[in-house]
Amino acid sequence: MSDIEKGKQDDTQRASEGQAEGNQRATNKNVKNVKKKKTPPKMKFSEKHLQLAYYFFDRILENQPERRPPNFEKWANTIRLMIEVDKRNVEQIQWLMTWVQQHNFWMTNVLSPEKLRDKFDDLAIKAKKEREQKRNANNSKQEATRRLLLEEGEDI
Repeated sequence: MSDIEKGKQDDTQRASEGQAEGNQRATNKNVKNVKKKKTPPKMKFSEKHLQLAYYFFDRILENQPERRPPNFEKWANTIRLMIEVDKRNVEQIQWLMTWVQQHNFWMTNVLSPEKLRDKFDDLAIKAKKEREQKRNANNSKQEATRRLLLEEGEDI
């Protein structure tokens, strides 16, 4: 066999070995891309978080008595996050839970602590504006009553 023929044979052999290695590498690459299942983080919550979860569900049941019970541990963990991460206090959370379930629109749209947490700032602003509007309406009514009495000559 001539040197040229040997060179061609060596090149052909190397090419086929390279393809085999390439396939092997691709297979190994696929094996590396297989993701390990992550175990969900362990939920850390206290009794007060769980109590707030039950409180919220009780408010929901007032509007939807047929509602199925949620995963209270998951709810309690979300409430814990609202307190520890978002820096909300228990009174704020409880007040907004009550307000949301008394509001005609939000009672059907906020049915979990996850949604409450997501919308917390928007809901707090809406609740504050609504409360101010009610105060202004009450003040206007009181002022109108006062004027009416003054016109009739009664002393207030």
